[in-house]
Amino acid sequence: MTTTPQYLVRAVGSGGQLDINVLSPDDNVGYAFGTDSDAVFYLSSDAIGSADETTGLHAGTSSVKQATAVDSLIISNITTDGDIQMLVSDGDSKEFLFADGSAAILYLGHGMAATTIKNVNQIAFLASDSASADANTLDDYEEGSFTPSLVDGDYGDDESQTYSSNRVGRYTKIGNLVHFQLYLEMTSLGSLTAGDAASIIGLPFTSDSTSGTHPSVHVGFAGNLAIAAESAISGVITPNTQRVGLKLWDAATGTTNLLISEISANGLLGVSGSYRV
Repeated sequence: MTTTPQYLVRAVGSGGQLDINVLSPDDNVGYAFGTDSDAVFYLSSDAIGSADETTGLHAGTSSVKQATAVDSLIISNITTDGDIQMLVSDGDSKEFLFADGSAAILYLGHGMAATTIKNVNQIAFLASDSASADANTLDDYEEGSFTPSLVDGDYGDDESQTYSSNRVGRYTKIGNLVHFQLYLEMTSLGSLTAGDAASIIGLPFTSDSTSGTHPSVHVGFAGNLAIAAESAISGVITPNTQRVGLKLWDAATGTTNLLISEISANGLLGVSGSYRV
C-alpha cells in the first residue's frame, strides 16, 4: 500500500472499494467509499479555501474537477476553524449544509445563501423572497418598519401634509401574510382635498391582487377627529395596493368613506391589521 502524496491507495473488498487519495499538502486527505466514489470524506487545512474546488474532491465546471459519480455525497472539513461542509453531486458539487465553526452558524441550502440557523435559537431566511409552490413550506420571514402617510383621492404624499414625530409603522411578514401596526399624528392637512376619501399609504408590501379580497383593518385608537360621537372608524386594504382605505360606520346601510374633512389638522390614528400578498 502506497501513501505518497498525489497517489491513489485502493483497497478492494467484498463490499466495494475504498479509495484513499492523499493530496499535496500532506494533511489534505480524502477518503472515497463505494465503487464509484459514492461518498467522499475530506480533511483539509487552511491551505484550501472554503470555496475552492479541489482535485479528488469537488466536482465543478472549472478546470479542477474530480470523478465522483452523480448522486455522490461529499463531507468536508474545509478550514482550521472546524467548519464542515456537506455537498451532493449531480455532475457539479452542490452545497446543502455548511457549519461555520467560528461563528456557530449552520447554513442550509446551496451556496451558503439560503436558510441559516444561528446560535441554535435563531433562523435566518434569504433577504429576497424565494417563494415555494408547496403549501406546507415556510419560505419567508421578515421584520421591519415603514412610514405611513395620510392622503386624499390622488394618493400622493406631496400635498404639504405634515406630521408630528409620532409617525411610525412596524410589520412582520410570515410566508405570504403581513401583520402590521401604524400610528399617525397630524400637524397639518396641507392642501389635501377636504371632500375626498381619506386613505393611508406606505404599507410594506403590495396586497394580493385577487379580485374581491378586501382585508379589514382595526382602528383601535383615534383622537381630535370631526365625526359624530356614535360613529366608529374602520378600514380595508384595496387589492394590489399598499393602501388602507379608511371607512366610517355612520349609516344604517353600512360604512361610508372617512373624508379628509373629518380628520382635523391635529387628528391622530392607530391602525393594525393583516393581509395576504
